[in-house]
Amino acid sequence: AALFRQSGAKVIMTREEDRDLSGMPDDTALGRRKRADLVNRVKLVNESGADVLISVHANKFPQQKYFGGQTFYFFQSGPENRRLALLIQKELIRLTGNTDREIEKIREVYLLENVKIPAVTVEVGFLSNPREEKMLTEPGYQKQLAWSIYTGAAKWFAGAPGPVIEGGGR
Repeated sequence: AALFRQSGAKVIMTREEDRDLSGMPDDTALGRRKRADLVNRVKLVNESGADVLISVHANKFPQQKYFGGQTFYFFQSGPENRRLALLIQKELIRLTGNTDREIEKIREVYLLENVKIPAVTVEVGFLSNPREEKMLTEPGYQKQLAWSIYTGAAKWFAGAPGPVIEGGGR
């Protein structure tokens, strides 16, 4: 967010602390709270006037062997979502040196399915990989990740064509 703000962008964060946007009491069933949270996030994004949504997460998987950042986009979204994903992924590969993953289409992600602007999810790494979990706590690595996301998005805003990533097409 800081990098985008420094370049003059208006940034709207949907989460800056560990709480949901459901508006429901904590003792409400988790499934109901989660659904309400997602509905409210979609509403916030769609009413915000934002140009793009970049949802940042840390991945977790049962096996510890997986590592590396990866950018996802909704499989039925338009070409701008794919181009944004490609540009961010290219920068994750180039600037972190910690991934060779390709972008991936995803299905059934409520937020990405229902927002009306180009949107991607950036999984910055795997908390289930002990080495990467440690890296994700290091301020220098966090800055590399942030710079990768910012640079990819800046290239998208500048109209850069989506790069060809081996095996990933265009």
